[in-house]
Amino acid sequence: MERVRARRRASKKHKSVETIISIISPDDMADFLRLEMNSDPDMRGRFVDYFALRRAAKKATEEKGEDEAAKKARIIRNEKTYRQHYDNVTALYEAVVKKYGSLDARKRVKFDRFEKDARARIKSGDRTGAAAVYRAVAEATADIMPKADPDDTFYYNAFARALHRLASCYGSKKAGFGLKKEGISMIFEMLRKKSANVGTDPYIDELVEFCNGNRQKLEYLRDLASRALPAKAPPKEDGAAHRVAVGVAALLADVLTSLDDPSTEDVLEAYHMENDHTCAAYVRALAKRDRKAAQRLLDGAVGPYSYTILAEAALEVYDEGSPAHLRLLENMYVGSASAEYYERLRSTHPNWDEYRDAALDNLARYSYHKYLLIQALLIEGMWERAAEAISDADDIRLLIDFHDDLVRAAGPADAYAACRDIIEGYLAYALERKKYALACEAIKKMAGIPGHAEDTRRFIAGIRHKHSGRRALLEEIRKVE
Repeated sequence: MERVRARRRASKKHKSVETIISIISPDDMADFLRLEMNSDPDMRGRFVDYFALRRAAKKATEEKGEDEAAKKARIIRNEKTYRQHYDNVTALYEAVVKKYGSLDARKRVKFDRFEKDARARIKSGDRTGAAAVYRAVAEATADIMPKADPDDTFYYNAFARALHRLASCYGSKKAGFGLKKEGISMIFEMLRKKSANVGTDPYIDELVEFCNGNRQKLEYLRDLASRALPAKAPPKEDGAAHRVAVGVAALLADVLTSLDDPSTEDVLEAYHMENDHTCAAYVRALAKRDRKAAQRLLDGAVGPYSYTILAEAALEVYDEGSPAHLRLLENMYVGSASAEYYERLRSTHPNWDEYRDAALDNLARYSYHKYLLIQALLIEGMWERAAEAISDADDIRLLIDFHDDLVRAAGPADAYAACRDIIEGYLAYALERKKYALACEAIKKMAGIPGHAEDTRRFIAGIRHKHSGRRALLEEIRKVE
């Protein structure tokens, strides 16, 4: 009987404790614990041990991802979600093909319900479930891509968007390394299975962005790609197998370069001439052992139109100031229109003063090199010749790009006259709103020439009178006014 009464008293006290816990603030609870633990060392020890173990267990779980049973249940659940949504997306595509005979541009498949489902899962904290939805959209779209018109970017954009959002689900700051590895594995497997339909570049770009230079992720991706890479490149006649293997090699080349891995040369031996990525990584590694051999390899690999990752590697391997190095810099300037390459060419050429005039004359020879010529003249400080080239080009885009340089080189009066003539000539043939907007952008710049504000107002009034029937042009002019 006494034991029964004791249990009842304990139960009553327990209920009282629960009631108090439910109504007091966390600060009051913390104050009470501090007070009690100061007077009770045993209680303090138990408190520290208990919560230290809890914190260690939580950290281990986050690093591991989750316990095996929960992980298995989650994977099964997500696979079911993926399969269901994949079938639904495929059914939408098949309905369009059945009705129109192809993926007709007049009937766009809408992904609203899939996006809504994925966002709801993210909001509830189920990011891997959302990733399963995006994976379904990406893979179903990749499978239908061969039936799409190559010029129709709608389906490719839908695929790329879904792939990026899938990666974002696993790339969350809240995700532990275990989940990040899962995301890397998933996108890599999609590359191996689906890239024959859409190409490898989207997958490679997402994986490189996902790793974001993190060594731990890059090493994991390196191991995945190394295991998947065939020892010998499949022949081109194998089609999809060849393209996928070369894609894996290109990805591995980027990863090995980022890691500065000493095994790069050996790993990429069979693939080094398959594309620019593999060749660039290979020659960088080869140059550390045999610079001359790397240069000989580049002589046959870098062409006159190269301004890619391979050309950048070649600039590192060729001897600075050598004929091959200078020729490559010149080609890269012409190909990319980047002033950086002209500056590098100018600073490294051993006889620049003699070479410069020939280089400028070569640019002036071709009308499609006007932009390059003007940019080079400005770098050289040849203001008068640059102003003359801008005026002679009669190109409103060049006028907008180099307007400030024209004013500085020619002076306000001549610059204003050149602007006015170019704009008038352009408006004589412009018949679209976007071209009117371009002309008005040039007028806006012209209005800023010192001492010519009133001239610009009269010029605008003249345009209004002369082109009074062009409603769209008058609307664009009102924006400028």
